[in-house]
Amino acid sequence: MAEVIATIVLFGSMIGLGTIFFRKIDVLVDLPVVQEGYQEDLSVKLKNKFQKMSPIKSFDFINFKRKLFSRIRIFILKAENKISRYLEKLHQKEKEKNNSPFSDQQENYWQNVKKIQNNSIIKTSKSQKRGRKKIIIK
Repeated sequence: MAEVIATIVLFGSMIGLGTIFFRKIDVLVDLPVVQEGYQEDLSVKLKNKFQKMSPIKSFDFINFKRKLFSRIRIFILKAENKISRYLEKLHQKEKEKNNSPFSDQQENYWQNVKKIQNNSIIKTSKSQKRGRKKIIIK
């Protein structure tokens, strides 16, 4: 129901636009290509006013943009440098954390496991016939 109403409103508005266009087509044809009272864009007006002012006559927009972007670039490079230093400090802290006594325990873990296996008693049982061994740690 809502779609039907929406399509009726759409076609009604299109018909209304068409009638307005056909009524005003004669006026549009009679208009000159360029109006006599042609108004410049706001940006062009501002630029002309700035150039007419005495202290800003030598102001160069291209030079201003170049300096602005170079300063932005320098700021970004400084920020990137600070971030890289901070990441390096974090990496060093992580290395120091890994060099703690706990890391020695991790390295010696497998050596301790091998010693325990060598010192353990391997008992054979009925499961040995099936190819299984049972390890009992002292």
